[in-house]
Amino acid sequence: MSISGYTGSGQAWETGLKWLKTCVMKHGALCPAIFTPAGPPKLPLRVIDIVARESQDVRLVETDGQVGHYACLSHCWGDKQPLRTTLDPDTLSLYKKGIRWGSLPRTFQEAIIVARPFDFQFLWIDSLCILQDDIQDWRVQSALMAEIYRNAVVTIAGSASSGAYQGLFRTADTEHIDVPLQPKTGVEEKGKLRSRKALSQPPNYHYCSVVGCSKSDY
Repeated sequence: MSISGYTGSGQAWETGLKWLKTCVMKHGALCPAIFTPAGPPKLPLRVIDIVARESQDVRLVETDGQVGHYACLSHCWGDKQPLRTTLDPDTLSLYKKGIRWGSLPRTFQEAIIVARPFDFQFLWIDSLCILQDDIQDWRVQSALMAEIYRNAVVTIAGSASSGAYQGLFRTADTEHIDVPLQPKTGVEEKGKLRSRKALSQPPNYHYCSVVGCSKSDY
């Protein structure tokens, strides 16, 4: 099988869907976000309804204790602030009516593009689902972040981007795309092997956390 090396390829979608199907079918109690005796977990206080209706636009909803399955986005904010929900100006009321597709940073758009084929109705993104200028709301919701990520069926990681406007999808360097190993002439072929150059982690490698970029300790 040829490996494209592009994370937004059809092959990548098929692989992701296959992995999720395996998780749902075989992992049972190992996936508490999917399998709990009490049913689906309670949704976070606010989530983004990403179901495409008459347009690509989405909207922020307050869940009022509703239960259901959802996905999360983990991303690095970077130097340029991403789209945020605030009380002043009152973007909370505005976003509950709708968020125009064109106003969403590229990373947010591509996270929605990833989540929709998995049939998720809801996506949680910190900058939109936590009031960024309300100290009390931020304290309460930030304290729940570990639980919010744990209860998500999947977390989409924008680990290749240092900001919300760089997107998710990348094409790997050719040296990191696996290639078939050909047997020597005259040697009977009994199987198929592929190889690629191993990825390395530089000493000062940075990973993207849910609130910004932090230096890795390992």
